[in-house]
Amino acid sequence: VAEEGAGMTWAYGYEYRMRLHITPGGIVGSIEEIGSSNAYRIEYAFSGDYVGSGRPVLVSSGLHASYSTYRAEIAATAQPPKPPAAKAYTLPPMSSVRRKATGFFRVEKIGDRWWVIDPKGYAFYVVGTDHVNYYAHWCEKLGYAPYSRNVQARYGSEERWAASAAARLKQWGFNTLGAGHSESVRYRGLAHTVFLTLGASFTAYGDIAPRTTWTGFPDVFDPRWPEYCAIEARRQCAPHRNDPWLLGYFLDNELEWFGKNGSETGLVDEAMKKPAGHPGKAAFVAMLRQKYGTPERLNEAWKTGYTSWDELAAATQIPSQGAAVLRDRLEFVRKIAERYFTATCKAIREADPNHMILGCRFAGFAPPIWDIAGAHLDTVSVNYYGTVDLERGTTTDMPAAMARYHAQARRPLMITEWSFPALDAGLPCL
Repeated sequence: VAEEGAGMTWAYGYEYRMRLHITPGGIVGSIEEIGSSNAYRIEYAFSGDYVGSGRPVLVSSGLHASYSTYRAEIAATAQPPKPPAAKAYTLPPMSSVRRKATGFFRVEKIGDRWWVIDPKGYAFYVVGTDHVNYYAHWCEKLGYAPYSRNVQARYGSEERWAASAAARLKQWGFNTLGAGHSESVRYRGLAHTVFLTLGASFTAYGDIAPRTTWTGFPDVFDPRWPEYCAIEARRQCAPHRNDPWLLGYFLDNELEWFGKNGSETGLVDEAMKKPAGHPGKAAFVAMLRQKYGTPERLNEAWKTGYTSWDELAAATQIPSQGAAVLRDRLEFVRKIAERYFTATCKAIREADPNHMILGCRFAGFAPPIWDIAGAHLDTVSVNYYGTVDLERGTTTDMPAAMARYHAQARRPLMITEWSFPALDAGLPCL
């Protein structure tokens, strides 16, 4: 509806300021050349159907550019679309134990044992499998997904495959679709889960551990982190809030709680690699400053020789041994955990108060943060691949490990990945 400065052209070696202003009525874009009168402005009015939600992004196309500063301000958030009508929950009771029916899955402790309670109020034991997926699993060596290729040839369509997969799973005694399933299998007599990936996806904006070959870890001290969780929860969770078939949400999968070096305080080492102004690193220095007051007192406890807090902030590594060092490192990891679970769980429960939060699928074990996880989550999830030797009849400490985790978390545990290989599969594993 308006355009000014149409003759402006981009040039290398100059700085520009760009603005986008979006309202329910339209969008205005402007570009200013810093220190010059060169400027461009264009305005559009919305009419009819248009995109009503999204996120700010920066993209360079057709030229090489870098962004020195970036800020997004959200004055109001559009209401999400009205959730679709819920499909009636029709699974028959799997137990005679009965409690209050809420219309949704939840957990309740009966005596000394935790149970999932189904939407109708009956005790429920989750038996699920991961990756019931028409497109799984990609094989790097082959260059394609052999399972997907086979079922496409066998069934001819995803609809026919989904009907068959659901029927077979129910025949084998499964009642839940775990992580990584195709949505086409839902509402065929199996409860299902939803994967949010809040922390791993935020690493694109700010990280403590970068997402390289694995999941990374978000910078939960970044001021954008709580708002990001809120926006994603409204987008991903609000549409499911009335669904009785939804067991609950997974926050993430196997975040790098141990950083890149595998130690229980490895995230401290990752934060120290960052520049002094990095929010995560600044939070660690601030914690030490509040605790010790002066560098001299820190040096006395740590047996170090920092001359100032700025020197510590500029350092890229710190000691890893010593009682005080280990205590402070662990304290910071626990602060990270508190901020991670606080922001994610608050955002989800505001967008969808009806469904469980099933944890972040710890990769086998976690730093000493089980109590923090348990304080925020409905169920604590862990992936576990302990060794079982069928010939010798020996196993690892899986039962003992789960008992330790449960004693600390004081919440029900869900083992969300485990496996054993078939001895006739031709694989070199017993």
